[in-house]
Amino acid sequence: MLDDYNIFTKAAAKVGIPSNMHDSIMSMTGTIVVTNNNVHFYDSLAQDEKSWISHLKGGESASIYSCDNVSCLHPSLRRNITISPEQSYAGKAKQQLTNLKNKFDYNTEFSNHEIAFLSSIGDIFPIYDYIILESISGVTILDSSSELIASYTLVQHLKEVITEIRRAVTSLGAKQVSNEHLERYLKELNRVQLFANEKWTSLQTDASRIDKRARLIEQHLIAKEKS
Repeated sequence: MLDDYNIFTKAAAKVGIPSNMHDSIMSMTGTIVVTNNNVHFYDSLAQDEKSWISHLKGGESASIYSCDNVSCLHPSLRRNITISPEQSYAGKAKQQLTNLKNKFDYNTEFSNHEIAFLSSIGDIFPIYDYIILESISGVTILDSSSELIASYTLVQHLKEVITEIRRAVTSLGAKQVSNEHLERYLKELNRVQLFANEKWTSLQTDASRIDKRARLIEQHLIAKEKS
């Protein structure tokens, strides 16, 4: 007997990805939904460069999965729509960081969801450190790099959520769900993750430039405090 659940939303909630970002990432990764002891496969909608960019930054003629509720047991497929920059993954990631920045500026406590979001993006590219430096110094570090931020957070989110999905897929396989379909889904996940990794790698120069700028600002603040 299989419990009813959406393999993506269950994994995304576990690793702390905000619910308003679920549709964007699920459209890129696809998902598996178990209902009434039946298993339904939803393919990735990011099949080429154009569709990938539409989900990442916004664009026309896109397709997207939309959830009916938090559990998302019956995702609907909307075709040939325009994803605005604000509704894209990049737009939602930028809004999350803007909210964190505003809360830090006004010395407002972060919610559990915001703490989970920070945890979900790791610290390879220390976004939170940059937010603090911006607030203390008054110098902009991140605003001009929304694509960089989106690419980084997406790589981290995919890394976290795919790890959880693999565990769930292994569990489904143990319950005699067709290995052929599960393997095909895992291959799709690998393709999506590879695409995200390549995008992040192409932006490494920009990431290094931002980190160098942040460290110079930090050194300046330390020197100013000592003097």
